[in-house]
Amino acid sequence: MPRVSLRPYIKLVILQFFFVANLSAETICNRFVTPDQIKWTTSEKRTLCGSNDTPSWQNIPFNQAEFFFRSFLQSRGYHSPSFEEVDDKLFVKPGKLTEVSQLRAYPERADLDLDKYWFPIGRPLTPSQLNEIEKWFAFKLGRLGYACPKFSMTADKDSGEVLIQYDAGAHWTIDEVEGGSIPQVEDGTLDRYEAFSIGDAYDPILLEISATRIKESQTVINTQYSPECAEKPAGTIRQTTLPGEPRLLSFGFGFDSENLFIAKGTWRNSRLSRSASMLEVSGTLSYRQQRFVTSYDWYYLPYPTSHYIKSYFQVEREFEPNYEARTIKTGMAPAYQTDWSDLKLDMYLGPSLSFESTQRGEAPASTRLLSMDLGFNIMDHMYEYYLVNPQTGYQVNLFGSFSNKSVVSDVSISHYKLDFTYLWNILNYDPSIWVLGFRGSYVTTQPGKGTDATDVPASLKQFLGGSEDMRGFARKNLPSEGTGSLTRAYLGMELRLNNKLPWNLQPLVFVDYGQLGDLAFELDPIKFYSPGIGMRWQSPIGTVRVSAAHGYVADDKLELYKDRTDMQYYFSLGEQF
Repeated sequence: MPRVSLRPYIKLVILQFFFVANLSAETICNRFVTPDQIKWTTSEKRTLCGSNDTPSWQNIPFNQAEFFFRSFLQSRGYHSPSFEEVDDKLFVKPGKLTEVSQLRAYPERADLDLDKYWFPIGRPLTPSQLNEIEKWFAFKLGRLGYACPKFSMTADKDSGEVLIQYDAGAHWTIDEVEGGSIPQVEDGTLDRYEAFSIGDAYDPILLEISATRIKESQTVINTQYSPECAEKPAGTIRQTTLPGEPRLLSFGFGFDSENLFIAKGTWRNSRLSRSASMLEVSGTLSYRQQRFVTSYDWYYLPYPTSHYIKSYFQVEREFEPNYEARTIKTGMAPAYQTDWSDLKLDMYLGPSLSFESTQRGEAPASTRLLSMDLGFNIMDHMYEYYLVNPQTGYQVNLFGSFSNKSVVSDVSISHYKLDFTYLWNILNYDPSIWVLGFRGSYVTTQPGKGTDATDVPASLKQFLGGSEDMRGFARKNLPSEGTGSLTRAYLGMELRLNNKLPWNLQPLVFVDYGQLGDLAFELDPIKFYSPGIGMRWQSPIGTVRVSAAHGYVADDKLELYKDRTDMQYYFSLGEQF
């Protein structure tokens, strides 16, 4: 009687038990058995099984299949797979998933802040993850002034520890920027957008801010700054630019629960002269507001400069719950923009002439104002860098407008406005986890000699309520009567969770506080509060925000606002804190 070996059957039973213990298995093209916990892509299956168009590829040898499986599994963080051939089938056991457990750098430097870089810890140790760590490390050294480091990375497939060995190289200061010329424009014109100066320490964030400014000005289609590491002495930056056509037409669409559908169109010619003066025509359309603006920024000096004359013509209609007004306004002002330390500064001073008519609300039927306008804006470089996904930095905006009845105007009015935003990345994690934000404003309108509060036009009155300030009250629903107050104060605080939830959902909690005043520079004792919750999502088509908040009133002894406190729900596509 012939002897029959039971060894293959025992192997098959053991392997089948292994896959049952792992819940289920997937058989690929009737040849490869893998745990169902790993989902193979269509291209991976085609590599293993071939297709009808490639019949010779449909039965690749098992040793070649093992090579492919090792590569596919490594890209998922499985670095110790094993394989078993039984009855013309290849059983694949992926082994243990290796996760990044620790980052170490040699030589060690405290200012690298490796302990703050939490993002890769606990994630599968994959080639793509190592690439992301490498990019972060090069960026971090760049922020310390080392533009051209050399380093190598090794990773322990068992422990998940990643070791980065590096030579930081020379510490850079920016000595020269080469390139950047564009046709029919004076050399050096793009320098007005640079967030750095010659002699500054190298910082990739300042280079990125500079490139973003140029692209947003639409002077060119694209530009980038990069250090010349191999061919030039330390300190040489290469600017590569794609000029494109100087005229650009763009459209944008959005939605929010206050304005409903929002549409905006812009036409811009960004190279009207050899100094790249800019003409822009834009229109915004929504349920609450319609605006048409033509503006011209004239760089009038015969050499590249940041001095220019800003002029504009604006037609606007406001359709608010408390009033309806139409305004025609034009202005011209010398302006200047520059960077100082880690700040971007913009300022202007010049006259404006406006005609405002009120169709509905307690305001003058028509008002003519010849004003002297002053604007001063400060923005921190870090706030500017993270503008799309705000998480740190600050900005402050100051505005003043002054008119007098003795010079063309129908009324004498002084108008002052201060608003700010401050964002704090708590504990400075990279990327941020908790972001604490403050935003606030103080606005007051002071009637001058011979002008009463009833003579102030609706556009210079103050309101609270809505997504811009008190989110627990309806849009511009405060004060309870009349068309606005003379003084408004607002402070909002928001705490947001970043980079922890799937799809980068960002839950948030907030509280808003505000007061109004019937006199200039004075606030009434009634206080408004609105705590709430919300969610922010950086979608592929713009920032989505939803919130729910309830309004509360304190010290309302006459119960003027008892019918104004209720839940308010808000949705927007495009706005951000």
